Amino acid sequence: MAFCTNSLCMHICLSFLYSALLSIVLNVSVHGCLPNESRVLLSLKAAFDTPAMLNLWERDDCCEWRGVVCNENELGGHVRNLDLSSWGFISKDIPPQLGNLTSLRYLYLQGNQLEGPIPSRLDLLINLIELDLSGNSLSGPIPPSLGNLLSLKRLNLSKNQMSGDIPLSFAQLSSLVSLDLSNNQLNGTIPSLLTLPSSMQTFLLSNNSMTGTVSDQVLLRHSSSLEELDLSYSGLNINIESTPWIPPFQLKTLKLGGCKIGGPIPSWISTQFELEHMGISDANLVEDIPSWLWEFSPELRSLNLSNNHLEGPLTVSSIPLPLQSLDLSVNELNGPLLLDIPIPEQKFSLEKLLLADNKIEGPITASLGTMTSLYILDLSNNQLRGNIPDSLGNLTLLTVLRLESNHLNGEIPACLTNLSDLVMLNLASNELEGHIPKELGNLAGLASLHLEKNNLQGLLPLSLAQLSNLQVIDVGENNLTGNIPSWIGNRSSLLVLMMRSNNFKGKLPPQIGKLTELFILDLSSNLLYGEIPNTYLNLAAMVVVNEDMSVVGEDRHAPSARRVGRCGARSHNAHKHDAKDGYDHCGTDADYVYGSADYVYGKEDTKYYREALDLITKGSEWHYAYVLSAKIGNLKGLMFLNLSRNSFNGDIPGSMGNLSQLESLDLSLNKFSGKIPFQLGSLDYLGYLNMSYNNLSGVIPQQGSHMITFDKSAFWGNPNLRGCPVESWKCSPPHSPLSPPTIDVKEEAKEGFSWYELSMGWSVAAGFFAVVLVLTFKVNWRKTTFDQMDRAITFLLGERTN
Repeated sequence: MAFCTNSLCMHICLSFLYSALLSIVLNVSVHGCLPNESRVLLSLKAAFDTPAMLNLWERDDCCEWRGVVCNENELGGHVRNLDLSSWGFISKDIPPQLGNLTSLRYLYLQGNQLEGPIPSRLDLLINLIELDLSGNSLSGPIPPSLGNLLSLKRLNLSKNQMSGDIPLSFAQLSSLVSLDLSNNQLNGTIPSLLTLPSSMQTFLLSNNSMTGTVSDQVLLRHSSSLEELDLSYSGLNINIESTPWIPPFQLKTLKLGGCKIGGPIPSWISTQFELEHMGISDANLVEDIPSWLWEFSPELRSLNLSNNHLEGPLTVSSIPLPLQSLDLSVNELNGPLLLDIPIPEQKFSLEKLLLADNKIEGPITASLGTMTSLYILDLSNNQLRGNIPDSLGNLTLLTVLRLESNHLNGEIPACLTNLSDLVMLNLASNELEGHIPKELGNLAGLASLHLEKNNLQGLLPLSLAQLSNLQVIDVGENNLTGNIPSWIGNRSSLLVLMMRSNNFKGKLPPQIGKLTELFILDLSSNLLYGEIPNTYLNLAAMVVVNEDMSVVGEDRHAPSARRVGRCGARSHNAHKHDAKDGYDHCGTDADYVYGSADYVYGKEDTKYYREALDLITKGSEWHYAYVLSAKIGNLKGLMFLNLSRNSFNGDIPGSMGNLSQLESLDLSLNKFSGKIPFQLGSLDYLGYLNMSYNNLSGVIPQQGSHMITFDKSAFWGNPNLRGCPVESWKCSPPHSPLSPPTIDVKEEAKEGFSWYELSMGWSVAAGFFAVVLVLTFKVNWRKTTFDQMDRAITFLLGERTN
């Protein structure tokens, strides 16, 4: 073979050498990634700049990168699937270059922290079948251009911060099977001409702020494949057409909670023979419970019609046997709770029965004990009378039993000791009498015990010392006597201890100082006396409960305590009946309103139950939410301390200033003397203080003290106290807090360098050396390459000589 001998020939040789090298780069793998698509992915790598991508996207062929799938053909590898879900992209926009992957069919970016708008250039992905951008922080309107993705079958934009309307262009998505826009901030309307396509199986719009009214027949008239419809708390009102209608679909899940339907339950629901889950709570439904509700679907597993105006008696024998969850709480059901025992070979499957906040009257029928699958039973805030039946002891799977705020009388039955899985027992606000049964000490898993506001008497039984998981004890407003038992100090898991308004006497046991998890303590209105022991104030080493409070994939929650407003403000978690419990009287005494924030239960997770506590003090209201469980995690610190209306004497211990998380302190109506310790002035979270009617003297801590911010009424009845605020002329306006320094994020961003530029430089260098290495070690490829170059040069030289 002849070689080139002049400069022109050498130039031609180098050109073909470069072409051959490029050919190898493109075809080193039969299914290798195409260069233009590789560049797009490299731009993603530069834009996101996460350790995962830097470590896993290093090979030459991008089709071998994690999360990337290419199609298999001999023309080169088009990127078909891109799955970057939960890769930890933080505060990044979606790069518009994604629109250049025009062969992409599946794009998954969910579970990151992507921000900013959805790029309109995604409409170039005309072959896209599935797009999942859920679980990010995307904002702005939904681009109408997404309506151009005519091949799209599944679109998930849930759990973002999207706003605006649902684009009318979505009417073009005739192949759409699933559309999930739930948990956003959509605040527009559904276009009146928009109807769901016949292919649609799932349409989820829950938890938004939409406006306007939508007609059920217009929206759903063509949805012959629809199986799951969730418009709950979307902000929409549903206009139920008066014209009788039989839908073309058979739903499995229907959720219309918060959609102000008004009037009766839509009659077309009675045609949904395959319905498994139905929830129409808080929808302003008004009617007697229709008879068809119990028989229209043999597949019905859960039914939630709570927070409506449904009336009439409830005959439990009509409840379908397969039904597992029934919530009719906060309605106007009346009459007795009728229950007929099913025939022996049939058993109820009901696991959750919630009938709280109705007008159900009469006795608790003994036949309720036949529902042996129950995990949660809530009959609270009704008008039930009579004794608690012994048959409830047959419900051995119960984790939550709530019978509070009725007119139940008699003694607490010892049969409740059979409920070995019980986590929460609430018998408060009834007319129960007698002693607290010692058998309750056998409920080893009990975490919350509410016996307040009854006529119970005698001592706290020693057997309660066996309940090592107790986190809430409320026995306030009874006629209990004796000393406060020392064993309470061994219940290190206690979060809330309420013993107010009884006849407890004597001195405080020093063991109470061991309750390092405690955040609310109320011993007011008893016959206690003596000095407060120093060990009593070691209540500051707190931890926070951190348990999963969801059985269906909800977000994890930590226990919280937050101030929710002035006296008179209603907590959003309070039941409507709670108004009678003291929202209108803001006296010196604290008031409490318990309510369940969430039921958390299940066959695999029966030990968890979250309850809420609204604490009302003079002029302020706090809301506390905490998890009751068989385990304790971390809490923050003692937040509420009430020792008022006793006969405590001596100095207020200065170590009380160590209670750094304290929000409410009431020491009124005692016999405390001496000066107010200056350490109390450092309690920055203290929002309520009452030291009135003691024998305190001296100057109230002034300089740098929180004490001077309270009203002088907090110190009334102490004639020897001096200084601000009791001597108002000595008060000066408080200093305004300094504003935190501001940081110019944009200026900081300018100081950085471009990872895109850096990565592209490295990519070019890496590509060149990859070619050299391939030609060095692959003898057959090197031979093929130079043979092709030789033939090309010979051909050109031949053309030149001709």
